[in-house]
Amino acid sequence: MRGRSTERGPSGSHNHGRSKSKSKKNFKCHNCGKKGHLKKDCWSLKNSDPQGNVASTSNDGAALCCEAATTTKSRKRLSDVWIIDSGATYHMTFRREWFHHYEPILGGSVYSCNDHALKVIGIGTIILKMYDGTVRTIQEVRHVEGLKKNLLSLGRFDDLDCEIKVKKGIMKISRGALVLMKGEKVAANLYLLMGETFQEGEASIASSCSSERSAMIGTETWTHVRTRNENPC
Repeated sequence: MRGRSTERGPSGSHNHGRSKSKSKKNFKCHNCGKKGHLKKDCWSLKNSDPQGNVASTSNDGAALCCEAATTTKSRKRLSDVWIIDSGATYHMTFRREWFHHYEPILGGSVYSCNDHALKVIGIGTIILKMYDGTVRTIQEVRHVEGLKKNLLSLGRFDDLDCEIKVKKGIMKISRGALVLMKGEKVAANLYLLMGETFQEGEASIASSCSSERSAMIGTETWTHVRTRNENPC
C-alpha cells in the first residue's frame, strides 16, 4: 500500500504542474489580444502615454457596488446621485436636464476602467442642494454621452486648495472654515454626496420664494469662494 501511494504522489504532483503551466500559456490579454499574460500585466498598457483631451472615470465595478448599496440604504437609483470620486479627472454626468448653463462642445473623450471611450458632448453649470439646505454651484461639469453615473472629482477640489477630511464614514470638503459639501460612505471606498441636484425649474422656484434666502444662497455658492486666479470647479 505504501509503495503504491509513493508512486502516485510524484505522478499526481507532476501532472498538476503541467496542467498549471499549460493553463498559464492559454491566458489571453484583453488589452492587446495576445496569449501568455493578463491585461494587468500587459506591457503595452503600462507603456502607453495619455492622450490629449482624454479623461478618466472611476471603476465601473465599484460603481455597481455603489448602486447596490444606494438601493439598500437610501432607495435612490445610481443615476440620481453623485459619487465623490478620486479617480475622475473632471466633474461629469450624463444628465443633460441637470444643467442650468450649457454649451455643446466637439472633441474630447473619457475612458472607463474597461477602456471604453465615451464622448464629451457638452460643458456647463450644475446646482446642488446640500443636506442642510445650502446651495453650491458647480461649474465646468462635463456632459458625457453613455456615462451611467454622476461623478464629482476630488482631484478638481484638490486643485482649488480644498481640504478633504474623512472620519467615521463622513467625508468633508472644506475651504477655510466653510464646509462646501459632505459625502457619506455607503460601501468600501465609495462616498455619495449628502445632497441632491437642483433642476432648473426647482432652482427658479427656490430663488423667487425669498429674496433674503436667495441672497444668503448667493454668498455660499461655490463660485463665490473661488479666488480671482482660480479655475471654476
